Amino acid sequence: MSTPERADHVLVTGSSAGIGRAVAEHLLAQGMRVSGWDIQPATLCDQRFTPRCIDLCDETDTLGALGGIGPVTALVHAAGVLRVAPLGQLNAQDGHLMWQLHVDAMTRLANALLPRMQARRDGRVVLIGSRVACGIAGRSQYAATK
Repeated sequence: MSTPERADHVLVTGSSAGIGRAVAEHLLAQGMRVSGWDIQPATLCDQRFTPRCIDLCDETDTLGALGGIGPVTALVHAAGVLRVAPLGQLNAQDGHLMWQLHVDAMTRLANALLPRMQARRDGRVVLIGSRVACGIAGRSQYAATK
């Protein structure tokens, strides 16, 4: 990312807890502006932090929020949900939810923000994966979507 003096604006999904919150805190400490999107209420308070409660699985909600976000120099898609089940007992609804949040939401965000970044010749997209991709029993759907 660019130097903090440029007042970079980073969109961080999943900013109310876990990795997303840690990323948002780090970026704020570096002097950047952060828009934090999460389905849960914000847990950070900083004058450079703009929270938004949003269901990233809802296309209309996401696209509407993207319309008003302004220039973003980076996207960090850290939002995630974990549902577990052994093979032979997988729940299709759980798999669909994880696909919607981890893949579909990321696709919408990247498709909307990347062209803007390219036009400015400035930007980064960071997608948070999981070490579960290496294999852990009961987490095949999660691993496939992360």
